[in-house]
Amino acid sequence: MGGSLGTLYAVRAGLAAAMMLALSAVFVQLHVGLLVGLLGYVGSCGLAALLLPLRYAVLTGLTGWALLTGFVVNVGGRLTFASGDLQHLAVLIALSAAVSVSRPAGRRAR
Repeated sequence: MGGSLGTLYAVRAGLAAAMMLALSAVFVQLHVGLLVGLLGYVGSCGLAALLLPLRYAVLTGLTGWALLTGFVVNVGGRLTFASGDLQHLAVLIALSAAVSVSRPAGRRAR
């Protein structure tokens, strides 16, 4: 039953994506605004990045952006690349990457 660390990190990233997808459903039902949605995804991406290596943390930030843009900013999963959307993308990816690489060396995922 031995799995590699890469498999463990992939599972963690998948669970983070599933959590954010569930968060999207809640946000759609509650008709939250952009600020609440952005804060929700910032928190989700930041928490997930604590447990992920850089490449998975960046993918988690990208997932957060896609869900934010598709379900909070727009309707029905429509992705756009307007100026504000690209700023959200930069914030979520930069935050995820910064959290992932800023952990102490002994706790850093490889």
